[in-house]
Amino acid sequence: MKPGFMDELGGPRTSVIAGAELAFRLAEAYPHRVPTPQELMDRWGMHRATAYRWVRTMKSARGQLTGEGNHG
Repeated sequence: MKPGFMDELGGPRTSVIAGAELAFRLAEAYPHRVPTPQELMDRWGMHRATAYRWVRTMKSARGQLTGEGNHG
């Protein structure tokens, strides 16, 4: 069984440290595009809602959100 994304990051730590580390790993894994939620779920073992939050965050960081109501 594939470990969950928190296990892959080395176990529980403060959410700020784990979140920052995951952000760097995602940016490194997807330098030229934003992954789909399904890709994040498959590769990192994320739950669906978490994957959608990361996709939205990556789009926001890359200036790809077009408005407040954008959900994908």
